[in-house]
Amino acid sequence: MTRSPSARPRRVVAALIGTAREKLAVRGRWELSAAFVAALLCAVAAASFLSFLTWQTAPALPTDGEARRMIAPALPANSEGPHRLEAVFAPDAERGWKDLLLGTDGYRPGSVSWLSTWPDRSAAVSAVNDARDPLRQAGWDVGPVLDETCCPTFVAYRDGWRIEVGSQGVVDADRVGVQASVTRTAPALASPAALAGAALGAIAGWWMIAGIAHHMRRRPAAESQPVVVLFITGSVALLPAAAVSALALGQALSAPSEPIPVWLGFGFVFLRLGAWIGAALLTIAVLTLWRRPGLDDARQVTQSRPV
Repeated sequence: MTRSPSARPRRVVAALIGTAREKLAVRGRWELSAAFVAALLCAVAAASFLSFLTWQTAPALPTDGEARRMIAPALPANSEGPHRLEAVFAPDAERGWKDLLLGTDGYRPGSVSWLSTWPDRSAAVSAVNDARDPLRQAGWDVGPVLDETCCPTFVAYRDGWRIEVGSQGVVDADRVGVQASVTRTAPALASPAALAGAALGAIAGWWMIAGIAHHMRRRPAAESQPVVVLFITGSVALLPAAAVSALALGQALSAPSEPIPVWLGFGFVFLRLGAWIGAALLTIAVLTLWRRPGLDDARQVTQSRPV
């Protein structure tokens, strides 16, 4: 009997699918719950990492002269500046190793900005509203004014750049500030990279739990218990940072031009410390199960099973 030329490729594909199902298989509600949590955590972490890498390709800020020409239609005569923040994203104040370990509570995009001051809030609100039409006439895509009741702000886009004009609140007892800034828009690949990272991370997290569960089934329950404790504790420590970054990911996908750091949760104050602890505990849990069970372990498992 002559076999179809496509029969062998089909068998290969079927074998690969069967192997994938075996490697990704989880049993019972506890393994399923653990796989879901791990997939979520790894998806957010991978999306944050790839988004961070993509943002490193963002262009340098314009020079002071170039930025001033861009923002000139919206810049009052009494503006002070420019003030530059060159980094793609940076904390409000550098604290060295404390930022690395604990995170920061102020995280903003790089910008070239000017500050103007006004005698009262109504004058500042008028300055913000008066900046919109000149920018529109200069070819900028001007958005609506947001947060009018407190600190009115609007953004405008053109040629890969972003202008933000907004009230900064009270500067001192006699003045209210309005800041006008030129910032970067998100790189074109930022959202696709984040989505790809989320998909790959979810698969990796699920596969990790499937592998851990496979090893745990071959070990005595007493030996597996510490791994379970490490996994639960590490996941709880990581969840707050992952939750904040998941919200940032949703915002970044809904507004793909906005400078939103998806990795925000892993850099926010105290959440970063939790992320460090959680990652360390999960790494210890995986390394604990890295070695294959020895003969004594296998013998104990066999003896524990009813004949």
